[in-house]
Amino acid sequence: MSYLIDASNLGGLLGGKRGSRDPEEVIRFLLPWSRSRGKVVAVFDGVEKIRVGKHYGALEVRWSGSVTADEVIRREVEKSPRTWAVVTNDQALARTCRDL
Repeated sequence: MSYLIDASNLGGLLGGKRGSRDPEEVIRFLLPWSRSRGKVVAVFDGVEKIRVGKHYGALEVRWSGSVTADEVIRREVEKSPRTWAVVTNDQALARTCRDL
């Protein structure tokens, strides 16, 4: 099983609005969990932050660019729905991914 993480959403849960803008903290939180999970992709909203790497072992970091992270996640699930488990507390995104 591979995991798609709604990373900005997770950041908001970890630290409110500041947390959603703190990708380094989200990555630090995910690293121990991701080590035993196989492929894990954390998708953040917005443009790539130079200070954040693209790979941390099994953890891959992606940025949504001009669309939302939700859209990037939805597209990935749409391409290969049985491959991904989506981790989010966004009810609309979760429902969309389940329906796919």
